[in-house]
Amino acid sequence: MSLDFDDGRILIKNPDEIEKKDAEDKYLINTLMIDLNVKDKTTPLKIGETNSPKFKVEWDGTMHATNGKFSGAINTSTITSTSISNGNGTFFVDASGHMIAKSGDFTGTITSKKGEIGGWIIDTNSLHNIGETVFLDSAGIIKGATI
Repeated sequence: MSLDFDDGRILIKNPDEIEKKDAEDKYLINTLMIDLNVKDKTTPLKIGETNSPKFKVEWDGTMHATNGKFSGAINTSTITSTSISNGNGTFFVDASGHMIAKSGDFTGTITSKKGEIGGWIIDTNSLHNIGETVFLDSAGIIKGATI
């Protein structure tokens, strides 16, 4: 293992492996490294394998990681992902906006054109019970066997 300081760059590497490169300047042997270039503010801090580091931090603070675990608070204005889950199956949202929640409290307006709530079926133009014995249509007309 070696520690190199070269013109504002700190590189921790295996010197026997990392120096061997191909014609495209890719390392022939993929070894572990930590690379920090404090002189060139366009090169990110990189940790991982030489040809595909799994962790990078840009000078503007942007972090790139292939996986991660965080504890404490994460403050952000946006979360972008193909899905979001709390990990225990009680809350999940997929990329199309389909949400599964085992419980919840909602305030404000809830709009639905289709679904089921408390034994009642919501259709485009009516609300009726599962047994279809009582109907309330969008015109406000109530129909049923016994009202």
